[in-house]
Amino acid sequence: GENHPFTMVTMSNLAKDYCDNGSFDKATTLLESAVESMQGKFGDKNPTAMMLRNNLADLYRRNGQITKSRIQLEELLPVSREVLGEKQIGTLVIMNNLAITYWEMGDTEKAYDMTEETYRIRKEVLSAHHPHTLASMANLAKFHRHAGRAERALPLLEDALELSRSKHGMQNPTTLKLMGGLAKTYEAIDRFRDAEAQRKLIIDQLRESSPNSIDLANALAELANHRMAQGNLEQAEELARDCLELYEENRLPQHWQFADAQRVLGATLFARSQSAKKQSFGQRLAEAEKLLGAACKGLEAQFLTIPRGDKHRFRLALESIVQLYEFRSNEGDLELADPWNKK
Repeated sequence: GENHPFTMVTMSNLAKDYCDNGSFDKATTLLESAVESMQGKFGDKNPTAMMLRNNLADLYRRNGQITKSRIQLEELLPVSREVLGEKQIGTLVIMNNLAITYWEMGDTEKAYDMTEETYRIRKEVLSAHHPHTLASMANLAKFHRHAGRAERALPLLEDALELSRSKHGMQNPTTLKLMGGLAKTYEAIDRFRDAEAQRKLIIDQLRESSPNSIDLANALAELANHRMAQGNLEQAEELARDCLELYEENRLPQHWQFADAQRVLGATLFARSQSAKKQSFGQRLAEAEKLLGAACKGLEAQFLTIPRGDKHRFRLALESIVQLYEFRSNEGDLELADPWNKK
């Protein structure tokens, strides 16, 4: 029936698909309708209704509606503790999502304290090598890294990765996410060769297990960004082009990651144009201008959906397009640069 819990779960899954494809408005409308139907028929304390509310809060957060996410989760957590119990897996998922929401709001202390509590209970109830426990370890490490405590993040990630590899294998999504976090931590302590080795290993695993996936596109984008920062411009360009092609195959041109890949490719082409031969100079510069313009517009449009730790990428895109116009300095270029410079 229309209001059966199974129907509501199906609506929730469809909303997730909409969200993954960037259709946040469709996803929100569908999930809000499912929550209203479940609460109206079964009440606030129904487990399926609570699960749908948690999913809705997660959707709000991913769409940049942080306050709405926080309100949902803060209302939901005591209900879940009362009905399901403090150590039940659904309650722990709510705690985890609330901690992430606090982080996105900039309330680092609350985020860390709740993540630490979630990790402690997950380790006790689910085991140290459970994917949820490992995810909590990864979040604790991320908070340390962003707070400038990469030396505390490193052992957490190394321990979590060893647990995940031994229990779940190299190609498991949890293992690959931990490897990505470890690569970022290596970069934070200037171990760039180790960071690149981790990123290459992630790509090798994904090429074998998920050759046309969004995860592979994201991994290519991260390595392209890393190589551009290290001055390996030719390799960065090749990786960024491969990445954009995969995003387009997956029909994700509206995601912020797509716009950021445009930034990387545009910035790389701009850098390479400065040492290019005369016959390719103009072509590279024109393509760079087009890509950086699209990147700035895309990142600005999706700014609220960009995670807190990646929001600086919009600033990098703005700096790159302003530098391009200033470098070219033809008539009218400084006027084109001015609105981006103000942002």
